[in-house]
Amino acid sequence: MTIHGSRSLFLLSMLAALYLQFLPLSPGLSAARPLWLAMVLGYWALYGPNVSVIAAAVLVGLASDTLYNTPLGQHVLGFTLLVYTLIRLRSSLGLYSLWQVTLLLLPIWGLLALLMFLFDGMAKNPSQLLGRFLPVATSLLCWPLVNITLDAMRGKRMSI
Repeated sequence: MTIHGSRSLFLLSMLAALYLQFLPLSPGLSAARPLWLAMVLGYWALYGPNVSVIAAAVLVGLASDTLYNTPLGQHVLGFTLLVYTLIRLRSSLGLYSLWQVTLLLLPIWGLLALLMFLFDGMAKNPSQLLGRFLPVATSLLCWPLVNITLDAMRGKRMSI
């Protein structure tokens, strides 16, 4: 895929993740909503070509802070740290298969959820610990689907 094509796919996938993240759901389903933005940002940080994923993490974080009515910078910091960590791990995670990368991403998403929980506590926003970590579990289940879908859209063959 060309650089221009990968940028358009990057933008399209970020818009789809934003839509899925903020899609209104019932309270029961909303509590288990996967971390769509974190998964798509993570995919591009790990496997994407030279696109500015950190800048996208800042913009998406600002949008999340605004739409979730959280303190300005909460999601910016979380998404930026997530992307930076994955960019630093990019070379070593490229050696593992999909299911191994999925298990290795679990603690990173868990740290993101813990950071969001701590920010909520400092801002005195009511948040339950289970409510913050249930999306991490559903993200673990959805990551292979996101990874395979974006690989297929990029024309890359993936080994499971």
